[in-house]
Amino acid sequence: MGITNVDRDDDGLAETARCHRRRQAAERLTGRGARGDFEPTREAREARKKAERELRAALVTIASEVGRILDAAAAEAGAGHACGPGAGEVAPGPQAGTAGRAAGTTRPA
Repeated sequence: MGITNVDRDDDGLAETARCHRRRQAAERLTGRGARGDFEPTREAREARKKAERELRAALVTIASEVGRILDAAAAEAGAGHACGPGAGEVAPGPQAGTAGRAAGTTRPA
């Protein structure tokens, strides 16, 4: 059986598809978009790291501010730290028994 035009067309389409996939992979690796705009991956990585550092710093600031507010509220209430022992405790119920008292986690009834 000989080679037909259909076989040649199929081979040409397959080669075109392979070239297209290779070009797309190369564009992804170099950071080029479909329009050819160039954004090197190094610059994108540095920008992402800078944004992560800024976010981390903002979260640390927020956490310390929340801690300061909790400490101030606890000092105002006179109970140490609002999240520490004694905060929001309720008198032990029938299930709490002496196990909670032995561990020092509940107040005696």
